[in-house]
Amino acid sequence: MRIGVMQPYFFPYLGYFHLAKAVDILVLTDDYKFTKQSWINRNRIISEKKIEYMTIPLMKSSDSTHINKKVIALDFKSNNLQNKLYNSYHSAVNYMGLCNILNSENFYPKANLFDALEKSLKVTLNYLGIKTAIMKTSEFQFPELATGKDKILQICSALGGSEYVNLSGGKSLYNSGDFSRASVKLSFVNSRFYEYKQNNEGFNSGLSIIDVIASNTYEDLIKTHLLSFELTSK
Repeated sequence: MRIGVMQPYFFPYLGYFHLAKAVDILVLTDDYKFTKQSWINRNRIISEKKIEYMTIPLMKSSDSTHINKKVIALDFKSNNLQNKLYNSYHSAVNYMGLCNILNSENFYPKANLFDALEKSLKVTLNYLGIKTAIMKTSEFQFPELATGKDKILQICSALGGSEYVNLSGGKSLYNSGDFSRASVKLSFVNSRFYEYKQNNEGFNSGLSIIDVIASNTYEDLIKTHLLSFELTSK
C-alpha cells in the first residue's frame, strides 16, 4: 500500500494531485503548525490576463496555532471568491467543469480553515476521478518528541504501508536508508507540466489546479495532465 503525507493546501497545483493519484491513502497534516505565507490558505490563478492570488483570510491567532484550529475571517464571503473565479474563467474551454466544483454544496464551510481545505480537496478529487482515501494526522497518536520522519514511518506502520511517496521537493528531507530499515520503500513523484493555453501572455506552470481544470478539456485533463508523472526512487 502506498501512503502520502502532505499539508492541506488551498486548491493546490497539479503536482499535488499527481501525488494524490499515486497513493492509496493521503494523510493531511491537520494538527501541524500553520505556516504563514504558504499555500495553505492561498494560491494563484489568472484573472484579467495576469496572475493573482486567491486567499482565504483568517482570524488572528498565535503563531503556534495548528491548521485545524485556524478560523476563517468573519468578513470572508465565499460567494465573492466564487464570483471572482467565474469572472476570471467564464470564457475558458472547460468553464462548466470549474462550475461543477464551485457549485458543490461542500465548497466552503462557514468557519474552520481545515474543513474548507479538506472539503474543497475532496470535491476536486471527485471531479478528477481520483479515489484515494483521505485521512488526518490527528487520527494518529505520536510520541511527544517524534520527528517528521518518525511520524511518517509510524503512519505507514499503522496503515500497513509498504511505500511512502512524496513530492520531488522532499528529496532533501529524507534518507532512503531510514525507510528501508523500517521495510518501507521511499519514492518520489516526478511531475511533467505540459503547456496549455492560458488567458495571459506566455505560459505559467505551478498555478492552482483551478487554472488547469478551467483551461483544458476534460479529456486532456484526465488523459494528459493528470497522468504526466512517474514514480522514482531518486
